[in-house]
Amino acid sequence: MSRQQLAERCLEAREAAGLSREDLIAMLAEAGHSLAHQTMMRWELAKRDVPAWYLRALIDVLGTDPSWLLGSEASPAYAKLAAVREKLQEVCDILDAPTTMGAAADEFAEISAVLDTVEQGPSSPMQDRRRTKQRG
Repeated sequence: MSRQQLAERCLEAREAAGLSREDLIAMLAEAGHSLAHQTMMRWELAKRDVPAWYLRALIDVLGTDPSWLLGSEASPAYAKLAAVREKLQEVCDILDAPTTMGAAADEFAEISAVLDTVEQGPSSPMQDRRRTKQRG
């Protein structure tokens, strides 16, 4: 993978997360990484090589798929994990909203609807064996 391609992926990861450079710098600072705006800009413009610690930080802080960041297609498992994270955030938003006792049933129904949209992953061989035993 070329320096330019890696720079483009880093920029795309930040923008996909809806973050400005300043936002990401603040998140990285919270994670213990000190970084200047100018440095990040040089990396994203392929003026300098992107260091390994920054790639690891994008994976950790933004939840970026490591395979995708390094030039491969996004893995289906990682895409599914991202979708689940998004649904969990929706549930957290519902739970954080002010509610009354009468609205609790509505809130529960709303959470159930969100969770119902999360696709079930493929079953494991152990789960398949249990189902077979239960049927037989």
